Amino acid sequence: MNNRLEREAEYVDYFVHLTSVTETLCGHAEGVANKLCEEVMKVTKGNAIIVMNSPQLNLQTTLLRCDPISVRFPVRFRGIVYGEMYIKASPHHPSYPSLPLPIAHALAQTCGLILHTLEVSALTLNRNQGNKGLHGAITKRQREVLVLMMHGYDQDAIAEALSISRATVSKHRQNIYQELGVHNEKDALLVAYQAGIVSPIEDISAND
Repeated sequence: MNNRLEREAEYVDYFVHLTSVTETLCGHAEGVANKLCEEVMKVTKGNAIIVMNSPQLNLQTTLLRCDPISVRFPVRFRGIVYGEMYIKASPHHPSYPSLPLPIAHALAQTCGLILHTLEVSALTLNRNQGNKGLHGAITKRQREVLVLMMHGYDQDAIAEALSISRATVSKHRQNIYQELGVHNEKDALLVAYQAGIVSPIEDISAND
C-alpha cells in the first residue's frame, strides 16, 4: 500500500515539477524546447523521452538506442504535432511500459500544452518590448471599453453596458487608438493584450 502511494505521489510530482518549469521558461525563446525535454527526462528518471519533430531540437534521439521502448505518444496541441514521447520498457517487466499508460498519455498531452504555451509566451514577449509603458496611459473607463471590445461588444452594446452615449463610446475608442498608437479595433485589442491591459479570458463582471 505504501509503495503504491509513493508511486502515485511521484507521478503527481511530474506535473507539479513541469508546471514550475513552465513558469520559469515563459517569456524566453532560446532553448526552451530542449530544456523541457531535459526536465521530462529528469523528473521521470529517464523513463520518458521527447523527440521533437524539428531536426535542430532532436538532442534526445541517441538516447532511444540505449534501452528498449515500450510505447510512444504524440506530443501535440490541437493540430500541431511537436514530436513524440517515448516510454521505456520496465526493467523488471520488459513487456510493460515503465510508466502506467494513463500517466504517460497525460504527460505527453501536458507537454504539448506546455510547448504551445511557451510558443505563445515567446511571441507575446517579442511583440511586447515597445508596449511596456502603455498600461498607465489608459484610463479606467477606457479599459472598461477595451474589455467589452475584447468580448465582441459593438458600439451600441458598449453604450448600453456602460450607460453612456454612442458618441461617448466613439470618443473613448478614438482616444484608445491614439494612446495605443493604432488605427483600428483589431490592432488596439492586440496591443492592449500584449501590454497586459486586458485579457480575452477576463470576466466582464470584473468591471462592475
